[in-house]
Amino acid sequence: MKHASVTQAARQAGTSAAPKLIAFLTDSQTADTLQQVALERRIDGAVIYEGGISAALEEITSMSLPDLLIVDVGDSPTAVTDVSALATACRKSSKLIVIGEVNDVHLFRDLLGAGASDYLVKPVNRYQLLAAVLESGPQQVQQKTAERLGQLVVCIGARGGVGTTTTAVGLAWMIAQERAQKVALVDLDLQFGTVALSFNVGAGRGLREALEQPARIDSLFIERATEKVSDNLFVLGSEEPLEDDLAIDLAAPSLLLHELRERFDWVVVDMPRGANMLHRQVLAEATRVVVLAEMTLPGIRDAIRLNALVHDCAPGADAFFVTLDRGNAKGQRIGPKDFEKSVGRPISVSLPWDATAVQQAAAQARPVPAVSNTSKLSHGYHELLDKVAGENAAAKGKFWKKLLGK
Repeated sequence: MKHASVTQAARQAGTSAAPKLIAFLTDSQTADTLQQVALERRIDGAVIYEGGISAALEEITSMSLPDLLIVDVGDSPTAVTDVSALATACRKSSKLIVIGEVNDVHLFRDLLGAGASDYLVKPVNRYQLLAAVLESGPQQVQQKTAERLGQLVVCIGARGGVGTTTTAVGLAWMIAQERAQKVALVDLDLQFGTVALSFNVGAGRGLREALEQPARIDSLFIERATEKVSDNLFVLGSEEPLEDDLAIDLAAPSLLLHELRERFDWVVVDMPRGANMLHRQVLAEATRVVVLAEMTLPGIRDAIRLNALVHDCAPGADAFFVTLDRGNAKGQRIGPKDFEKSVGRPISVSLPWDATAVQQAAAQARPVPAVSNTSKLSHGYHELLDKVAGENAAAKGKFWKKLLGK
């Protein structure tokens, strides 16, 4: 059996190390795509052989079994039987991805029933293969991957005008500036978003290209598409013409967010209100969700709706419900206890709205904490920061040293 290619990771590991990924492929295009994915994802050992399912059945008993096996069945009429035999020969912990030429839902189901983790129809592009590798990887590999990914915070408002963008901008800036961690701030309102304006940087077209052409998403693309605000803060947004119809590829959000989380310690998403597939996919990736709501009857109604959406899409994420106090007339305002009882969530932080501080920040194209750090609104943002990112141990240490005169 002839090697089609061996990744750099496998060479560095040495010939004695068992490959983590073995593939039996029949065409160079798929082999090149897989090699790119293996190198990008730093898979610890990946070997690609020429030959399809028959070669895999012939060789699998004489080699060290991998964590992930990828085989090409072409249009073989015995694909299901062959995959079943191959799955039986593999370890229970091994995962099997099958690539073929027949686009048939019944074949897909039969292959999964025979032991395959996934089935991809050729031609297979990079993002399809990447998604399959990430989802079908062994549990320990998925756990390690999750551990090294940055945190994803999704900010969404239960009503318009509750300061969602102002909060997302302030939160991202504080993590980057005060916690000295790398942050990507993403504005998902592609036509009306104002995150880029908040820092007086260009919006660009990178975000639209990523969402419409996910095959382009890689580390180099992210570097080109993001606008640098500081050494630790980068913005990814867009300002698309209103007459354009945006053709978002539903495979794109997960891949884009995964790429961002690999490059940044934190990814903060300013997400407009909605419950379409894009919103649901982004929420499903979130590790933390910040919901901003007014203490009014419409605010409670929509907070209840968003609570259900977060519960359905991101059951494992930490959810923080933040209320905005605009000093409404008593007849319109709902009390905190009534809000918590109706929504079924505790209020994490109550933000006292400060129109002056917000106006100053907008005029200077800087976040509220950078312009008016002593305002009540900034204090509220710092309280939210401690909730979302954990208390700053270094800052607490300096406080106690100052207090004790050390």
